[in-house]
Amino acid sequence: MKDVGWLEVGLKIPDDWELTAESGGLNEAYMRFDSTKRTKLEVKWERTKKKGEALPYIAIENFLKAVAKSSKEKLATKVIEKGNAKVAGHRAAYYLWRMKDDTFVTISWMCPDEEKLLLLQYGLDSDESKEGMFQEILKTVRCHGNENFYKYEILRVSFLVPNGFRLTKRKLLIGRVYLIFVKRDSQLYISWSGLAREQLRNYKGVGHFFLSNEKADIRNLGKGLQEFAKKVKNTDSAISLESVTKGSLPFLSKDKKNFLKVYLDEASNRIFTMAFSALPEDEQGARAFVESVKASP
Repeated sequence: MKDVGWLEVGLKIPDDWELTAESGGLNEAYMRFDSTKRTKLEVKWERTKKKGEALPYIAIENFLKAVAKSSKEKLATKVIEKGNAKVAGHRAAYYLWRMKDDTFVTISWMCPDEEKLLLLQYGLDSDESKEGMFQEILKTVRCHGNENFYKYEILRVSFLVPNGFRLTKRKLLIGRVYLIFVKRDSQLYISWSGLAREQLRNYKGVGHFFLSNEKADIRNLGKGLQEFAKKVKNTDSAISLESVTKGSLPFLSKDKKNFLKVYLDEASNRIFTMAFSALPEDEQGARAFVESVKASP
């Protein structure tokens, strides 16, 4: 089993499953995980001010109606079993249901810690019961962060994102990933590229790689980080820069701390670019974000 942390939800999945689709990240999110044969797991959440023990049941009922309505063959859903469970310490409702030859378990719960309504659907194989892998995955679900951070873990890279920062932009490409998190006027940036040593053969150094591949994204993150791009040289083997941008309106706008680090991680053969432009109250969390990055081959 491997850890996955993405869009403010964490869980463990079998090693041969992969995240194949995702969307959202501010007020709602969606993730899909596939095995080598089929879609096995889908996770959805949305923020809501609504309350009540009936919310999970309503969410499942609405979901099943939407599934039946979207079916090209107008197939009906047949509920086989209903019940209650616990997920991450929260009371949940589940339905075991079937559509034609396919059987699913759909479970929903309210996370009052963060006012999120979550729905998780698991596709059962023909010889599988809900007491197997489905139950094992439920035991690992994290629907809220700890007091200070969410753990993100994707494509063998993990890092901590301070509470309050939301994923606003991202690209998950073969060979390159970049993510931008925003909280008011503070921004965090992480990017990594694989096959680093092989790629660097085509560049004069890490600085040349940064100027060719990362400079444009960094320049969009604010004035302070724009200035860094002018200081990087093609022959730089690593980059570590810091500065302070003064508030534009004395006594009304705050200074911002700017940081840029670009380096080759030999163990994982990746080039990482880490950056932030943070208000004083967010600087400590931003530095923890940078220091938390761990990568495995």
